[in-house]
Amino acid sequence: MLIKTRMAGEGHANSRRLSPEGCRAPALGDACQRDRNLYKEVNDLVAAYASSKYSVFLGIGNGSFNQLNPVSVSPGIKNFVSVAIGDLNGDGHLDLAVTYAGSNTVAVLLGNVGGGFQQQTQYPTGLGPDSVAIGDLNGDGRLDLAVANLWTNNVTVLLNRNALADDDFNGDLNSDILWRHDSGQVYIWEMDGLGIKAEGAPAHAPVPNDWHIESTGDFNGDLNSDILWRHDSGQVYIWEMNGLAIAAEGAVVHAAVPNDWHVQDVGDFNGDSKSDILWRNDNGQVYFWEMDGLAIKAEGAPAHAPVPTAWHIEGIGDFDGDLKSDILWRHDNGQVYLWEMDGLQIKAEGAPAHAPVPTDWHIQDIGDYNGDGKSCCGTRSGSGRLAHSQCVGWMSEA
Repeated sequence: MLIKTRMAGEGHANSRRLSPEGCRAPALGDACQRDRNLYKEVNDLVAAYASSKYSVFLGIGNGSFNQLNPVSVSPGIKNFVSVAIGDLNGDGHLDLAVTYAGSNTVAVLLGNVGGGFQQQTQYPTGLGPDSVAIGDLNGDGRLDLAVANLWTNNVTVLLNRNALADDDFNGDLNSDILWRHDSGQVYIWEMDGLGIKAEGAPAHAPVPNDWHIESTGDFNGDLNSDILWRHDSGQVYIWEMNGLAIAAEGAVVHAAVPNDWHVQDVGDFNGDSKSDILWRNDNGQVYFWEMDGLAIKAEGAPAHAPVPTAWHIEGIGDFDGDLKSDILWRHDNGQVYLWEMDGLQIKAEGAPAHAPVPTDWHIQDIGDYNGDGKSCCGTRSGSGRLAHSQCVGWMSEA
């Protein structure tokens, strides 16, 4: 890749050769070589230092570039210092990481089909961020960022916690299907689009029917979904999965949980890339288990009074883009409310600026529908019409 930068007041561009992921700092492991092999057609990025605009020249495949139709990008950033390129969210499109003068942040612009980019999302660094490099720093298969800070003489490392696919038991970023027979037998389809690429039952006797699958989540941080069980007695048990096999299993070291406590959902509330368990009592009290594999590393209730039972937990999602799961509530009157979480604590809470949603509208799912790194809600009305609000999916009844 050829990066050309034009400094303020200069009449010509300066050039320097970079590896495909844009490493200006020393190469991190074998990430540079891997990306050379992965991205055969690299782009030519021309950054205008003072104009807050740059162009991407798409590679033709023979070492030359399409100079007639560059992709113009205007992220609202001036005074570029360094640019790195890599597929940060695993969608097959190259993304940008940009540092620039006058800001103590690094900006990430996710790539679209055709070479365009979405609006920037900023992440904090040290003082005077200079060079930015991309590489898999912790060996989890996801590209991370390393930013050298000029004024604090240190390096900020930002680990990539892009969420794994739901029910991804083999870590291939494709969701799989978990089955259970009336006999208690568990079975898994490992999916690849419309095809089943592998299937089978874990090497385990059928599980008695007084054990119930409560949820799935990545409790040990290996990028494979695990299975959370609960017994009628209240005992909690986890299968740590590796594809069709159980890599480890065991009861969580905790007394059986009384049956007036219910698992509400599973999410990463403290941002450690491991799933945690969200509980709620019949009296409205909320409680968290921060998990580390089969063990609870921290637990507690947020500093909040029990929530009246007219409020219901609809789901969880990262609504503020801080890589930590938040809680979506809804009242019987239709009012929506959010808790932005930071581990066991509520760092902010409030109702979206929206009238209560009529009760013939129902939240169907939570996801990032607009690709900005923040969860939204999908809804459906009784009529069957779909709508999105605050990135939440709704469905109505009529």
